[in-house]
Amino acid sequence: AGPYVRKLLRSLDGGQTWDSLTMAPGTYTIGRIDADGSGPAIGSNASAFLRTRDFWQTAEVQDELYGHNTWEIQFLDADNGWVTTNRAILRTTNGGVNWTKATPVLPSSPRIVSTWPQPATSGSAMNTIIDLTQPGSARLELYDLLGRRRAVLFDGHSDATRRTVSWSAGGVEAGVYVLRLVVRDAVVWKTFVKR
Repeated sequence: AGPYVRKLLRSLDGGQTWDSLTMAPGTYTIGRIDADGSGPAIGSNASAFLRTRDFWQTAEVQDELYGHNTWEIQFLDADNGWVTTNRAILRTTNGGVNWTKATPVLPSSPRIVSTWPQPATSGSAMNTIIDLTQPGSARLELYDLLGRRRAVLFDGHSDATRRTVSWSAGGVEAGVYVLRLVVRDAVVWKTFVKR
C-alpha cells in the first residue's frame, strides 16, 4: 500500500497491478497489513488512528492522536507496536485498539551501558551502547592499561540519547582494555577483555 493525496494505492498481486481506494483527507502511514487484508493495519489521518481488516475498504477509528502529526508507526507483530507523534510515543499491545503513552527516561549522566560480545576474540565485531543525557557531541576511545590510546571508536554528533557504536577488536592484542566516553564535561570509563 502507498499514499497518494487522498487515495490509497493497493496491490493484491505483489505490485503487478494497482487499484486505488478513496480515503478521507489526511496523511496515512501504514504500520502493518497482512497478506489477506485481515489486519491489523494502522493508518493515521489528521486526528485519529484508523484500523482496517479488509484492505481499507472500511476502517475503524481507534484512539485520538496526541497532536496532528504522526512520524512513524511500527508493528513488531499483530498485537504489539508503537507510534511516535509530535507530542508523545504511544504503545499498543492489542493491535491498535488501545494506546498508552510511553515516557522515555533519560539518563541522569552519560554512561557506557554495555559492550558485547564479552570477552572479545580476534577479529570480533564489537558493539558498545552509550547513553547521553541529551543529543550532542560524544567521543568514545579505546585505551590499554598503560594509558595509551589505541583507537577512536566514535567522534561526532549523536541525534539520539542512546547510540550503538560498532567497531572491530581485530587491531588490539589479548588483554584488558578501557573504553573512555567523553560527553561535554563528563568522562566515563568501562573495561572490557579481549582473549
